[in-house]
Amino acid sequence: MIATRALAISLIGLLLTACKDISPKSVTLHNRSAESLSDVSVDFAGDAKRVARLSPGQFVGLASAKGREGVICVTFTREGVTRSYGFEYMTAHMPSNCRMEVGDHSVEVACNGDQRRSLEPIVANGCGTASQKARH
Repeated sequence: MIATRALAISLIGLLLTACKDISPKSVTLHNRSAESLSDVSVDFAGDAKRVARLSPGQFVGLASAKGREGVICVTFTREGVTRSYGFEYMTAHMPSNCRMEVGDHSVEVACNGDQRRSLEPIVANGCGTASQKARH
């Protein structure tokens, strides 16, 4: 009986873990810079969502049910220059709700109360390699 109960608890745990993996992920992207952003893309580990333009002070919510472990990546063009910023997930799986703020000199992300800042953009061709930093 104890073995049956332990097995049932294990199966419930696996089911809950699997459901967590496919739960919707969302990012609220806020443009706090003085210039408009164009060709905005937020990549949820391979599932990219796009916005044509984001004016100063404007924000938009983007969501995906496909995102997995890896990096949240935002790419945008400002004043003719394309920039990409990536943030490693702060938990084993991507948090279900994050907030990104694009400023004039930095991009910040906050998920589940944790906050990080990236001052250097990732090489523009991709957020696929978060370890590659642009040289300025």
